[in-house]
Formats: sequence, structure tokens, C-alpha cells
Amino acid sequence: TVEETAAWLPCSDGGDRQSERQLGDHLALLVGNTSATNCSGVWLKERCTWQNMTSLRAVCPIMCGCSELAVAQKGFFGSRYFGCPQSCLDSMSANMEYAGALGNYIACVDLNATKLINSTAVQSYLRGAFEYINSLTGFAESTWINLLASGSDIFGLNGTRTEKLATLGYLLANVTSGEMLTTILSGSWELMPGLSHPRASSQNITGCSWLVSWEVKWLLGIDFCQTGKFRSLRFVCPESCGCTDGEAECPISCGRQMPPKLDTTFEITISGIDYEGLSGDSVLLSDFEASVKDGIMDNASPDIFWEDIVLELSSGSVIVGVTITTPDSMSAQDVIASLDQEAMRDSILTYVTSIDGIQNVQNEQQIRVLPIKPPST
Repeated sequence: TVEETAAWLPCSDGGDRQSERQLGDHLALLVGNTSATNCSGVWLKERCTWQNMTSLRAVCPIMCGCSELAVAQKGFFGSRYFGCPQSCLDSMSANMEYAGALGNYIACVDLNATKLINSTAVQSYLRGAFEYINSLTGFAESTWINLLASGSDIFGLNGTRTEKLATLGYLLANVTSGEMLTTILSGSWELMPGLSHPRASSQNITGCSWLVSWEVKWLLGIDFCQTGKFRSLRFVCPESCGCTDGEAECPISCGRQMPPKLDTTFEITISGIDYEGLSGDSVLLSDFEASVKDGIMDNASPDIFWEDIVLELSSGSVIVGVTITTPDSMSAQDVIASLDQEAMRDSILTYVTSIDGIQNVQNEQQIRVLPIKPPST
């Protein structure tokens, strides 16, 4: 089985292939394109989140993010059941423990609803989840039976029987057509336009609490807090998922006394980039974010760890809001002083301009990395 094979595969791109030619032949057969010769390229990477790309995740686990801590490129299907080698998952846990011991850890709190839905990784994850749901044989039929039996009561529908049946029918169609996914990705935490979560009026049900609520679980048939067959949302929704010490895919800070740390935020402006084009391509956006991160961390001291990145548009440029973590013995001024800014800007520029497809979103200006702004207070 896939699970049994993934149990012994190495956590390295190329898997157990003996040569580059073997790898190229395998990838060409897998994706139907002879230009796929190794585990690289935007067009190949974007397939890592596809349900039918189990073999790609097995053969190119590093490219597909199988060993990364967060939801990352692998998305909903980042599990052993769907090709990610067990050795990558073990490495992920070990790396998280090591980073935590040095003070680099994610707090055991839910990502707020805005950051959650603006995360390209979470967006990709949810697309994978809905792809899986709608691939299940008999999903629509069994869900309709459940809706007829209990849907009106669960979702608090009012009106005549005919009106309730119509609303339930629209709700099911909203799930199977993908409109529910579109609604979620727009940041509107409704089951469908005009139908709020049944507890929305009495509780703040948005973001993590919405996605992992028992009502959404009942409707979709998926528990986003469950580990095993699929990648869970525990890493970004630890509170809503009830994470405790030592649970799989949870931040290590859950249920533990962690060393203190300091978060420092500053801004870097990168001009010459068409932000709308960049934000419209999830793979290119993910590569852009990774390039900025690599450029900063290549020139940071060993005491500095990566925390977060937020992109915004400003006059045709991209403003990169960066948050990094240090031991609390370092002040914000110490953090900035420790960065070799000129080398950092050169590194970011080198990484960004080497991304496959970046020329497609370059505007009329030359791409430039401007000096960083002081940390926010």
C-alpha cells in the first residue's frame, strides 16, 4: 500500500531512484511532461497539493514540503497515506523540538481569522480538502440524507417545510459546486450567502473555531483537527483543536513552559513587482515569500528565528512585513543591528529574481529591495 511504501522512503528529493535519468523518466511518466527532469519548477511544485499526486509527494518530498512544520506546500494531502515519507514527518517533529529548545516556537494560540484565510498555505489546504470531499463516491447522496434528517434543526432553519427543503438543497449545492470554498476564501464565515453559522449570533465563530466546529464537521464529514489520513490544521488552530503536550502536529508550546522570546517586526519594500499578479498565483506567491525569508535568514545571527511574513501593496510595490523571534535578552535595536542589511538586500534580490515565472509579474520598473524600516514599537 501507499502507507507501507511511505514508511521506508527516505526524506529526500529523488526518493530511492538510482540516477537523475531514472528520476526524470519517472516524473515525466507521472505528470505526462518530458520537461520534468528533477524535483524543481513552479509548474511541478503546484501539483504537490493535488489529490492524485501521491507519487510526486513520495518522490519529491522536500519540494512538496513534507518535512516543513506548518501546513505548507503539501497541503491537505501531506500525510503518509498520500505519499509523504514517514521519515519526513519524523524529521518535522524533531526539528520542531530542537527549534523550541532554542526559543523558536509557535505560541499555542489560534491564528486569527484574517491571517488564517490570507495564508496561501491554508488556502491551498482548503482547496485540497474540498477536492477530496467532492471526489468521494456517494458524498452528495449521503449528505442529502443527513440534511433531510437533521439539517433543519442543526442549522436553525425557519419557514415552511418547502422553504427549509429549498435552503438545504442550496446548502448542499454550495458544498458540491465549490461555492462554499469560495465563500470561505473571501473571508465571509457563512455556510452559504445568507446562512450564518448557527452559533454565530451568540459566539464569535470565525476562522479556526468555524472550520473545526462540530456543525462544519457534520456537514463536510471531515474533522480538520484529526491526524492520520490527512494533514490536520492543529498547527494553526491549536486552541480550537484542544492541543496538549506531545500531540502530533501541535505546536510544542502547547501544555509546556517555554523559554521567553521577543518578537520584532520590521518592513522591507520590494519595488518592481506587480502585486496583483503575484497574489493571483499561489505557487509563485509561496516561492516569493520563501525567497524573502531565505534572504533574511542567510544574513541573520544564529539567535534569530523566523516567525511570520505579511505582504501588502503600496504604489505598485510589495511591502513585506517581517516578524522574527529572538531570546528576550536582545532588544529590537540589537536585532536590527545584527542584520547585515546590504548583504541581506542583495540576497533577497538574488533569490527573488531567480524564481521561475517572476518575470511574468514584474512591472515596468527594475526589481529593487529598499532599505528596511525600523522595527515597529
